[in-house]
Amino acid sequence: METKTSVTLGIMSVILLFAIPVLHFLAFGLLIYFVVIVTMALTQDGDLLLMLYEQWGQDGSNLRGKVAWITGASSGIGEALSYELARKGVKLILSARREKELERVKQRCVQTSELTDDDVLVLPLDVRDYESHKGCADKALGHFKKVDILVNNAGRSQRSLAVETSLEVDKAVFELNVIGQLSVTKAILPHMLARKEGHIVNISSVAGRISPELSSAYSASKHALMGYFGAFAYENQELCITNVCPGPIESSIVTNAFGKDLNAPKFEYGSNTAERSGASMQTAERCASLIVVAVANKLSEVWICKNIVMILMLMNQWAPLPTAWIKKIVYGNKRIEEFKKSQVN
Repeated sequence: METKTSVTLGIMSVILLFAIPVLHFLAFGLLIYFVVIVTMALTQDGDLLLMLYEQWGQDGSNLRGKVAWITGASSGIGEALSYELARKGVKLILSARREKELERVKQRCVQTSELTDDDVLVLPLDVRDYESHKGCADKALGHFKKVDILVNNAGRSQRSLAVETSLEVDKAVFELNVIGQLSVTKAILPHMLARKEGHIVNISSVAGRISPELSSAYSASKHALMGYFGAFAYENQELCITNVCPGPIESSIVTNAFGKDLNAPKFEYGSNTAERSGASMQTAERCASLIVVAVANKLSEVWICKNIVMILMLMNQWAPLPTAWIKKIVYGNKRIEEFKKSQVN
């Protein structure tokens, strides 16, 4: 018995002799990784992998000659992305409800790139008019004979307390942000599957990974989009899926947001401290530039945000329960109270 004990202790000693330096090495590596991640979160405006690809990956020139269909192309991220892709030599299909605005975007695309009028197709589309999507896809294919990239960008935000938000608003948000995106995707999907190639880019939000207060329906819709295309990517590995999670962007998304009911007046951006701080805001142009990097390098998911928003995203990934508690204590409750005060007439 003593002999067996001695042998066991000897083996354990040898294992520890080799294991302790390895554990020290791993701990040191994790420390370095943590320092790098936190430093980048405070100084950069994208996740680590995206920033590395921006420096050393494809810059989008490899997309020249491809055809991209962009929904929500009349303003915001969609408009900025149209210009960025045009400069890379990507032919465009521009969709939104406002045809006049699409024509304006088209003219600028042609003026600021090597594209011709025939290289940019204005295709008016209402994302909630599901029955029209197959016809729109046919028109796109009739013009270009192919669609290489679909950018599901159309959508609308929401600003209201969950308990005060009407079911009609919840339904409208999901119809626009989820069902509409799936409908457009399924309209062009047979073409992509037949070619056994295609790239679907979904403009989600950091709200699709964390759950910000005052945006319950919007956050739920973005979670749904991420979940759907996460499963879709596994089932259709011949296609490429890129889910983009932007943080606060300088655009009209807030002023155009749904309120507590469908007839609520537009939200007055900047009228109270319940809204987004300037330190965390990014331009639509910078966001579009990073989206092109993500598409060119076929990244599956990217985060485009900075400062406190990036810190929250990282913390939520590593330690979701403490993050929820910290978020509530540090600013969540204050933001809700400020919003309530702003709604008092």
